[in-house]
Amino acid sequence: MLAGIVSLLEPLAFLGIPIRAEGLEALACGLGLVAADWLLPAREERAARTASRLDDFAPAWQFGERHRLAIRAPRQHVYTAIKEVTAGEILLLRTLTSGSGAAGGPAPTAS
Repeated sequence: MLAGIVSLLEPLAFLGIPIRAEGLEALACGLGLVAADWLLPAREERAARTASRLDDFAPAWQFGERHRLAIRAPRQHVYTAIKEVTAGEILLLRTLTSGSGAAGGPAPTAS
């Protein structure tokens, strides 16, 4: 939207807006996105039951995602690998768990 406003005064060719008319189009698109954001708010979801301390801390959320990964190995091998992995073997674990004091204790130490 800002690029559209600026391009009305001076077209920003390096952004692919070579003329003022295209700046007006960029501004209209930006305003349309803002209007859509105001008119279509994210739906709030809540935990059906309290399964962890996270559900107590944040019982409602607006966005969620799920991931699925197919692993071609017997279930027992996968489960054993999950149980045997150490904190030192997980790349970026300290970074990802640095704020875990709110989630149940200090970050795990590498072994």
